[in-house]
Amino acid sequence: MKRTIIILIIILVAASCNQASKNNADETTDTICEGAPANETFNTILQQLGLECKDCYLEFVSEQTVPANEDLTIWVIPKIISLEKDNYNNESFSLDCYVLLADTKTGKVVSRHYTPDAYSSDAYMLTGIGIDTLDYRLNDNKIIFGISSGYNGSSGVNPSGHRSRELFVQQNDSLLPVLSYTAREYRGENDGGANGNGWFEEYNTRLVATDHKSNGFPDLTLFTDYKFEESEQNEVVRDSISSDSIQLFRYTTNTYKGVKKIEGTVCEEIRDGYGKKKCYYFGKTLAEVYQIIYKENENSLQRYMQPELPSEDLEYKMITHEDVDSLTINYNYKNKKNLNLEFSTDMGVEYCIFNEKENCTIFIYDYHD
Repeated sequence: MKRTIIILIIILVAASCNQASKNNADETTDTICEGAPANETFNTILQQLGLECKDCYLEFVSEQTVPANEDLTIWVIPKIISLEKDNYNNESFSLDCYVLLADTKTGKVVSRHYTPDAYSSDAYMLTGIGIDTLDYRLNDNKIIFGISSGYNGSSGVNPSGHRSRELFVQQNDSLLPVLSYTAREYRGENDGGANGNGWFEEYNTRLVATDHKSNGFPDLTLFTDYKFEESEQNEVVRDSISSDSIQLFRYTTNTYKGVKKIEGTVCEEIRDGYGKKKCYYFGKTLAEVYQIIYKENENSLQRYMQPELPSEDLEYKMITHEDVDSLTINYNYKNKKNLNLEFSTDMGVEYCIFNEKENCTIFIYDYHD
């Protein structure tokens, strides 16, 4: 009798364990669905958010390790508000969005930001949500990154679209949105390709930080380039390109605000034929930038610059080196706001171009054989 009871107990325990194992397997299956990241951390994060896999628009879920701190990973998790498909399987949907910083190994959420009704998609289609890690920190303690989203219109004869970016800064257990801007915008009109007639315009904006800080954060600049083309019979009949459209931002009270003036310098290598180097000296006049260039380049050809900025056009020649027969220096003014400084030798020509704008002086250095 006792032996029979013991056997029954063993059978009941085994059945109970099997059922528990089955339940655990079912729970695991419930949290994993097709298209989800093959990552245990994703399930850990969903549990902290009180979400299930089916609640998320998985196509736009993304993650990326923070380059400046690999112990942290950025996550973007869009939550579905509504989702419909038409007879052609085209989707229209609305999404909330979680932006998170989580421990890379454990998945524990460290900081978060939640935006209700963040995105919608219909005829103007949301094409993606991505993470932009930036190669600098806002200051020694704050991590900055961007979340980008792109939209495209559905019309072939009226192409249109834009890409937006929002910058976030870690603030304890929160992520603060500190700056939003349009990184790219385009639109146009054509006849559908039959005759190759139409026009197209495009704006591209890049974000650059200066070397000057306000309230512990660098002043920021947005540079926008504009391109326009008009075509007839598949030939470009009119086009234009413009640059140096500049917006300025200073950090104040947990956000970046647009301002008319900032300080600091931005230098970029130029590879599009405009020069080999281009620098923006914010808050500096042409005369002030001239003195900066004169002092910083005493060991190059620019050591032959006049110590004081000439007040009018100037040309002079001098013997420089056994490998260079002579050097001709030209100062050419368009007006007091524009100066072209040219160094000509038998080896080539170097150019220093100064353009004084309302909020900065632009300096371009170029060289031609």
